[in-house]
Amino acid sequence: MQSWHLHIEGQVQGVGFRPSVYRLAVSHNLTGEVSNGLDGVHIRFNASTLEKARAFAELVRTSAPPLARVVSCHLRQVPFQIMESFSIVESTSQGELRQMLVPDFGICEDCRREVSDPTNRRHGYAFITCTSCGPRYSIIDCLPYDRAHTRMTQYTMCRSCLEEYSEPFNRRYHSQTNSCGDCGVRLWWFAGKEHGNKAIQIAQNIVPSKAAVLLQRGGLLAVKGIGGYLLLCDATNPQAVSSLRHCKGRSDKPFALLYPNVEVLQGDAFLDPMEISVLRRPESPIVLVSVRPNPKSRLDISGVAPGLDRIGVMFPCAPVLELISKAFGRPIVATSGNAGGSPIIYRDKEALKYFSSRVDAIVGNDRPILVPQDDSVFQLSPNEKIPILLRRSRGLAPLPVASKAKWSGGTRLATGAHMKGSVGLQYKGKQIVSQYLAGLDDLQGRKNHRLVTEHLVGVFHGVPEEVVADLHPGYFPTQLARELASEWGVPLLKVQHHKAHFAAVLGEHNLHHSAKKVLGVIWDGTGYGEDGQVWGGELFIFEDGVMQRCGHLESFPHILGDKLSKRPPLAALAAGWSSEAVREQMQPFFSETEWRVYSQLLQKAPTMKSSSMGRFFDAAAAVLGLSDHSVYEGQAALLLEERARRFVNRHGLFMTRSLPSFSVTGQCSPAVVLEELVDAVRKGEDTDLLSVRFHQTLAEWVGHAANEHSADVIAFSGGVFQNGFLVDTLCSRLGSTHQLLFHQELSPNDENIAFGQLVAAEMGLAAPHFIQNQEIYQ
Repeated sequence: MQSWHLHIEGQVQGVGFRPSVYRLAVSHNLTGEVSNGLDGVHIRFNASTLEKARAFAELVRTSAPPLARVVSCHLRQVPFQIMESFSIVESTSQGELRQMLVPDFGICEDCRREVSDPTNRRHGYAFITCTSCGPRYSIIDCLPYDRAHTRMTQYTMCRSCLEEYSEPFNRRYHSQTNSCGDCGVRLWWFAGKEHGNKAIQIAQNIVPSKAAVLLQRGGLLAVKGIGGYLLLCDATNPQAVSSLRHCKGRSDKPFALLYPNVEVLQGDAFLDPMEISVLRRPESPIVLVSVRPNPKSRLDISGVAPGLDRIGVMFPCAPVLELISKAFGRPIVATSGNAGGSPIIYRDKEALKYFSSRVDAIVGNDRPILVPQDDSVFQLSPNEKIPILLRRSRGLAPLPVASKAKWSGGTRLATGAHMKGSVGLQYKGKQIVSQYLAGLDDLQGRKNHRLVTEHLVGVFHGVPEEVVADLHPGYFPTQLARELASEWGVPLLKVQHHKAHFAAVLGEHNLHHSAKKVLGVIWDGTGYGEDGQVWGGELFIFEDGVMQRCGHLESFPHILGDKLSKRPPLAALAAGWSSEAVREQMQPFFSETEWRVYSQLLQKAPTMKSSSMGRFFDAAAAVLGLSDHSVYEGQAALLLEERARRFVNRHGLFMTRSLPSFSVTGQCSPAVVLEELVDAVRKGEDTDLLSVRFHQTLAEWVGHAANEHSADVIAFSGGVFQNGFLVDTLCSRLGSTHQLLFHQELSPNDENIAFGQLVAAEMGLAAPHFIQNQEIYQ
């Protein structure tokens, strides 16, 4: 007999990995032990031969629990040790920290059945969990993942829970969040009028029915979920939906909807099997689906998604939402508990302060949330069914991105972008990306960004050796990076925004160290360019480790700052100023005073120019008469995409392939394209068809650029590629002749910037800045 040590790294803590190993070892009559460590899972066992040891190691790898992600397995022989049985031993804090942070998971099917089973002792328990589901990242203080290192440490397991926790063949064996109604988390209910502005603890089994009655009466309810508070109302009640919009200060932006099950959802939406599969993933994300013309539930579609033909839907991720949703039985608006673009509210005192005068009741609990998170959001492109991650948050963050890092240093921090940001941490070869962070224009957003940064760095017990930031000097993440680099006495590196986008998609496909030529198509709303101008419609070539800007959307005057993104006709006027036809088409959208002021600004030929593809989309939407104001980011582009999808739904994808594009050559001129759009509109051409032709024009330009630079591989990044119809159009036009690379684990929007900054720094694309006496010297 010989002794062996098997070391496994990856997502192997908090997912039932040790119990799985225990059961495998016992079933194969092996003796030994399994434990968690800072660097993963350690298995020591006895086997008579190397072949048998290898066979067991392979069995452990291939039989890993569904939520596990095995990154590496290392088997070695160790000095012989007598072990009479197999056991799970306490975790150790020894060794080098290399373990993954485990994300939060939605309620699993087993727990879903139990919580609804009147004969089960956890019937109606709003915090039911097991090794396959429940909170992890949002309640953990530090690694390794054990109950003592989480906010579950305040709850002492009762005898029944402890027996489950200690029973090797129970699915709650060593489940660190294990609890029940006798020993676990307590719910409280706050209703100002009813209880004199006091929160009271109530029996958990009456909360669902009490909440359902409130929703049926048209009331607003705030509920504490896994990552923060959600605001709920009856999605079939126009008055309730309107009240919720007033409460949030959100006039037009779509709301997410919570459905109790797939049967109710199928009455309201057209569902593809792949969409159902994504909805049922362990992270329980929001998925965009096409709504039926006459929803069976009488969903208030004009209220929840004004002007759109798709809705964002999800199934309950937390047991408390499962119970409320099942009791109500109809679709519920379930939107982040915040105001405007501020971060989700997750602290109880703040929730009481903010919601008490705005909603009819609040359902909270006494388990603190350490790190707030919104729901993750997916969509599938309409024809190719390519998954597009629109928001990477609960259930996905802060998992490392599967990219091969070669940096020999220790820890590197990236502070990300200013809007739709995230934080990145490169640690021991792993590139960890935080959850989506809301905009940073207000104080709460900046506090949240700092909180997530400090938590991520703190969990991994180390001061970064480098800090990477965006070039823009006015961005909060750039200022924070400068402050932290100064505090820690480490170098500050800076990466141009669109180069970070390109580096991110290269890193996801492990091409960042390749000599292969790749054309990078990086399209978004805005980014600070290396020439001080506004970039956003960029083309890059990456070859032999060198990244160069090789083209861009023809620049147009950038006037009035953020107003350009909120007034599509203004974007059309600026982008098409050189065209008399465009000027004539846009003039009716402005008052006499506005026209005079804007004309004077544009006649002066402003020195600030923009190549923004986002504003080009806004301009096209304005010319087609689809939008004159954008209430939320990307609204005009969404309407343009919807019209194109509508045409394909009527006529099929085949017909669109024969449609002519507008004029593009080596450089795409917004003024030329907009003038041709105006001409087509005046001839009475179908607006939906023109939306298709606009998308095809952009695909043709990409094809021209790829041929000009002899690039067979094309990589895409930037918020514009959240447009599923554009992705399908690119695949249709170029997929048979070129290799097209899209983001897989990250969103194409600015959430990937932090990861791109880490990759760019590793590629040597980051410019060093040295901080001395609070000044930056380049």
